[in-house]
Amino acid sequence: MSLRQSFRRLIDWFDLRIARHEVLVLRWARAVPLLSMFTVGTLAIWIMVPAILISPVQWHIVETQSKLGLLAFAAVVLPPFFATVPWFWSWYLVGWGLMAGNTRRADLKAEVLRQRLARLGQPDVDP
Repeated sequence: MSLRQSFRRLIDWFDLRIARHEVLVLRWARAVPLLSMFTVGTLAIWIMVPAILISPVQWHIVETQSKLGLLAFAAVVLPPFFATVPWFWSWYLVGWGLMAGNTRRADLKAEVLRQRLARLGQPDVDP
């Protein structure tokens, strides 16, 4: 197995774990819509853990390299931040909709999750 295939398998594994977590969040949010914002909040773990792991290294670079370190910090931290913000806020809109009694966004998110799980080889999981 090549390095490229190994990396692809690792990315797919992470994607599958995130998708399964999203299925659980959607199920819990539909079961108790009033508390849906709390269940959606559990998705923050996928953002916070990598940020916590990267921050000491980035802090050291910023402290030792001044302006160059700040530029490196921005280059490493800002792209993932801007990539995850729309994903996270789309989930908050699902939660707000469920709290208001609107299930349209949740139904759309469930269909997207079904397609994603089928692509990852897990078609039997139903959101």
